[in-house]
Amino acid sequence: MLNAVGLSNPGFEYLLKYGEWQKRTNEHFHISIQLESITWPDTVEEIRKISTLLQKYLPISKYSYDIQLNESCPNTGHSIEIDKNKLEDTKNRLQFFHHLLPNTKIWVKYNALIATDVLRFLKPYCEGFVVSNTIPFGSDCTINWKKWFKNGSSPLPKQLGKTGDEAKKFEGGLSGSIIFPIVKRKIIDIQLADPTLKIIVGGGIMTKKDVNTVLQFSIVKGITLGTVAVLRPGRVNSLTTYANKKFAAKENV
Repeated sequence: MLNAVGLSNPGFEYLLKYGEWQKRTNEHFHISIQLESITWPDTVEEIRKISTLLQKYLPISKYSYDIQLNESCPNTGHSIEIDKNKLEDTKNRLQFFHHLLPNTKIWVKYNALIATDVLRFLKPYCEGFVVSNTIPFGSDCTINWKKWFKNGSSPLPKQLGKTGDEAKKFEGGLSGSIIFPIVKRKIIDIQLADPTLKIIVGGGIMTKKDVNTVLQFSIVKGITLGTVAVLRPGRVNSLTTYANKKFAAKENV
């Protein structure tokens, strides 16, 4: 599935006021956050506001949740290139989140093209990583783009009326079963590089067989379901139940 939707929503404060998260008093859940600020002073202010809202609407004394810091969605302007400065920026954001929310676990969300060394660098500053985001269109040479898309080109810029340099920004991100082999290779790579890393894995998990595939790795602490909820929504409940049973059995071994 190819999309260029980004992280459309009515805003964090609106969602907190809406009250759906507050209904989850008997379960642990995750909240995915994408920071918009570019400069450090603006980032500090944004994180401070997010922390204040969480403490107001979802006090940790009453609710159990972790935060996922989204660092790689291709539809929100994130570059697939991770340089030293960007790594330091991510580290600083994590440290400031921990300063304001010391009892909340923070996970960093990347796609499966992320360099394993990046995860090892950030390991001391977060709980773990969600290796789950879409793959930027055309970015992985192991995908036969011409097989799935005419001339190997994304249809989205044309559909959205985008041309020239602007078109590149709207090529979208790929998800679904096509990217599952990439996700699997990345999990193997991480497992071999550092088996103490914690990973929540997603990206093309469509069947119980896929669940079994990722659960064989000790670093996998959870899974996320995305595309299956859109393409095969009837599978979501059974996959969730199956995965929970498998995780419970894994923890009791």
